Amino acid sequence: MKFQQYSTAAVALIASVVSANPFAAKTTPTNAKAAYHSKLLEKAKVVRKIAENNQQQDAQVDLTQYSLRFEKCQFVKSYSQDLADEGADTVLATQRFVLFRLCPSSNCAKSCNSNYGEYLIDMQTYLQYTTEYRKQEQEEMCNACSQQCYYQANAADGQDANADGQDANADGQDANAD
Repeated sequence: MKFQQYSTAAVALIASVVSANPFAAKTTPTNAKAAYHSKLLEKAKVVRKIAENNQQQDAQVDLTQYSLRFEKCQFVKSYSQDLADEGADTVLATQRFVLFRLCPSSNCAKSCNSNYGEYLIDMQTYLQYTTEYRKQEQEEMCNACSQQCYYQANAADGQDANADGQDANADGQDANAD
């Protein structure tokens, strides 16, 4: 009977330690990365749609299996009526864009030549969202580290308390030996 109680307690302890791990990957679609991708895709123009395994072009694709990959900056000069009205030296305005891809996470680091989507967004928006995301990502990492240090400090305090209790117990045994 005691073995069953100890084994149940051990399983519960292990489960609580695993679930309390602050470095465990978040699997919810509401994490910072998913929000970042969502913001970018909301503002971006589709250059090439993701087509998974010959599915219809309008079918929904599970974006959690994709990673964002920066491709290049693109500068485009075009006629500007505002510059012409102002009497500027040139009537050509430079627009700045970023081209990025959503690649399958399984091979994004190697190559992104098939089963990808390609998107275009103005550079200012891309930089704004990317900066916000990186700040949030850093804050989440700092919070995770702080929580881990907190858990480790509490665990160390618990071990110190156990060690103090064992020392007191040993002192009591020495006194009884005399």
